[in-house]
Amino acid sequence: MEEQWPGSLVPSIQIEALPDSMSGWNINIITKNFNFTPERVNQDATPNEGHAHLFVDNYKFARLYGNWFHLKALTPGKHEVRVTLNANDHSLLGSQGNEIASSINIEQK
Repeated sequence: MEEQWPGSLVPSIQIEALPDSMSGWNINIITKNFNFTPERVNQDATPNEGHAHLFVDNYKFARLYGNWFHLKALTPGKHEVRVTLNANDHSLLGSQGNEIASSINIEQK
């Protein structure tokens, strides 16, 4: 887990899921002290930059390079959506031993 932060610039993340009027969900990834850097994926870890991983019910669903993602309609029922912040080298970002991530529960009708 990558835990090197200059000063007090620890990244943070919050997510929200908005029902899409056509199908599925629009996931909004709100970050602070973090920059998405798709052009540096698979390179060395650099503080406060990288990408995100989106999980649905603990299954890695997608790699994210920006603040919005359209999640297709899921099977009916309740689902957990979790997004983690990851360094360019794919290591999980963390602070004080905890991953930097956000989770929400959605219910697909």
